[in-house]
Amino acid sequence: MHNHTPTRPTRFPISQDPLVRVLPGEGQPNAVSCTIYPPALLPKGQQPGLVIHLYGRGGSHTAYNLARPPYAGLRALLAARGCMLVVPELGTDHWMNDQAVQTLDAIIKGLAEAREIDPQRVSIIGTSMGGGSGLAYVIQRPAVIRSICAIFPFTDFGGWLKEAPHYAAGIAQAHGVTVAELPPVLNKLSAMQHVDAFAKVPVFLVHGGADTLVPTHQSTDFAAALRARHHPVIYREAPGIGHDDAAAAMFQTEIADFLTGQKRKK
Repeated sequence: MHNHTPTRPTRFPISQDPLVRVLPGEGQPNAVSCTIYPPALLPKGQQPGLVIHLYGRGGSHTAYNLARPPYAGLRALLAARGCMLVVPELGTDHWMNDQAVQTLDAIIKGLAEAREIDPQRVSIIGTSMGGGSGLAYVIQRPAVIRSICAIFPFTDFGGWLKEAPHYAAGIAQAHGVTVAELPPVLNKLSAMQHVDAFAKVPVFLVHGGADTLVPTHQSTDFAAALRARHHPVIYREAPGIGHDDAAAAMFQTEIADFLTGQKRKK
């Protein structure tokens, strides 16, 4: 069954106050402003895990802080479990273009080289554009990401644009092509076209059962494709919820368990 009855959202303490830093560092290529939720204190010599949160279209690393209170519990749980949460400023309509890929590469590499994070414990959580873009990043960097939680994501960009064609121009602009030149770009971005990229990267999909902006089948079809290939996947559906963060708020503890409990498959 695809559905999973959610538990009532739990009230969590707010995690530590966020910091704003430029990563990987001032003056370096692909450096961007990031909001960072630091981990709780760790034993000496232990490095934090890293969770990168990719926001939806029109968002920013600062708007994330103001507009995403449903994730307060997740932030607190990740901090308590020794994970650094980083929200990078990739632009309002990046759609995981080459610049966004290079920026994430630089952030992960810079934090790892500075020994601020454990490079074997890097995960992604993304919402909407951020969910589809996170999956697109995994397609290109499957050996870098340990696990991904994609919340109402686009998994088949070409299919989705047939239902929402007015987004095509923005995606084309982000990738420096015309709308007519989009098909190969959409194929490159679409997780449904690269199912085996997730053979060793567990996927947690969350979708609102009443989502009309990104239809639920964008997640259920991808989950079915992963299961058919015996790749690790969890699917959770929030009945009656549309394209809204409330869908993820219902599963904060399970998402935290997923992001902090995975071990890379050999």
